[in-house]
Amino acid sequence: MPHQVIAFLLLITFIVSCNQEKEESLTTTQQLDILFQHYVDTSGFSGNILVADSSGMVYTRAVGYQHATEEVPMQPNTAFYLASLSKHIHAMGILYLVDQGRLSLEDTLAQYLPDMPAADSITIQQLLTHTHGIPDYYNFMVSFPPGLTNTDVLEAIREVDSLLFEPGTQFSYGNSGYTLLTTIAAQVSGQRYADFMQETFFDSIGMEHTVIFDEEADSIQNRAVAVNTQGKADNYQFRTVGGGGIFSTAEDLYKWDRALYSGKYIRPETLQAAYSPVRLSDGSSHPYGFGWFTNSENPNFIYHTGELNGFRNYIGRWLDEQKVVIMLSNNQREAPQELIEAVYQILSSD
Repeated sequence: MPHQVIAFLLLITFIVSCNQEKEESLTTTQQLDILFQHYVDTSGFSGNILVADSSGMVYTRAVGYQHATEEVPMQPNTAFYLASLSKHIHAMGILYLVDQGRLSLEDTLAQYLPDMPAADSITIQQLLTHTHGIPDYYNFMVSFPPGLTNTDVLEAIREVDSLLFEPGTQFSYGNSGYTLLTTIAAQVSGQRYADFMQETFFDSIGMEHTVIFDEEADSIQNRAVAVNTQGKADNYQFRTVGGGGIFSTAEDLYKWDRALYSGKYIRPETLQAAYSPVRLSDGSSHPYGFGWFTNSENPNFIYHTGELNGFRNYIGRWLDEQKVVIMLSNNQREAPQELIEAVYQILSSD
């Protein structure tokens, strides 16, 4: 067992024993602070942490620097590039249009982008679940210049001459499918994609620091700059949307988490499908829904990560209890699973 795992397990045992021995037990906030301080001390974590249960936020903390080379302190409203953590937000945009009857999960790619490879064989649902077979453009594009846009990516996808597999038969995580989805959402909504998402979700929910970072986006206020393993600034400069493309804050993602429980934006039955493992054509399943990784041991737990250019992000949600852990980092760190399990144990012991 890795030493870090043992350390976390021992720490949780210590916290629990302290609670049992003291007349006045540690509060949930105090327990979480001990846990996260240990994580910060042992990992060098820089970023924002937020934990909430059904009653609201129970712990939030900003650690380190939003721009380490300039020693700008991290703030609660520091905006991080979410990378692939954006995927579940883009998926909800598509599901909103599904609930509105403006497109169907069974629609084919050919109905919207007929010049794409195997467009007659690929469905919206397969794009959402990474079962479409189109290679990830990160694996075949030759050049990734600063300012790369969806137009550039779409041109490259059009040139793909063969799929990785027959649509629906396998799972292969990538970014091409979600680039196609955001293009379809713009076409169906009749709006620039960023405007559609802003008007449909962000303004209504109050996500004041969330931005779709496309070619028309303005500069990001309180923007975190990633730091690579050499300690140098390694900032995000692409303008592509789909596989990633969103800047946001921990508190905005908390608002988003709460909004998904409201039923105001996506119907509960649609969300249930989003939170369920994809079924492949041979009857087997893979632990990914519509923009969410699922967990076979706990069907009520879903999560997603986002990693690029020094950004390491995580959101984990316990649906039946409305608990959530959000961690956004800008220095090549990621949330270990044992840490997330420890957070849940603390929340459950309250």
